[in-house]
Amino acid sequence: MTPVRLCRPARGMIVVIRTLWFCFFLIVFAGTNSGCTRQEGTAVSSSSLTQVHEGVSTMADVRHWLGKPDEVRTLLGNQTWIYRHTVRKGWFSLRMKEREVRILFSHAGIVRKITVHETQDSQLF
Repeated sequence: MTPVRLCRPARGMIVVIRTLWFCFFLIVFAGTNSGCTRQEGTAVSSSSLTQVHEGVSTMADVRHWLGKPDEVRTLLGNQTWIYRHTVRKGWFSLRMKEREVRILFSHAGIVRKITVHETQDSQLF
């Protein structure tokens, strides 16, 4: 009976496999740093936001200047309008920027407080 030898892949096959893996990682890296940009939510520009004043502006004013909010929350009769804008860059959405504007209204519908929170170019992976 002849002994069974385990076959090793040919040297050429190893080179092909390594080349394919290298190409795969190159494509993934290039995809995360280029091209596709997606935006979600309502973008509130700084110039539009300067028109809104605490203690003066009404709900109608805010809707006129900023548009419809992405989310409305009500707590103890006070409404908070939330505008969220997200920008994702790259094919696999590995980089992103977020800006959230919150406007708190009084019972009478007058702006009580404006807060802006931004994350700059955070990386997900």
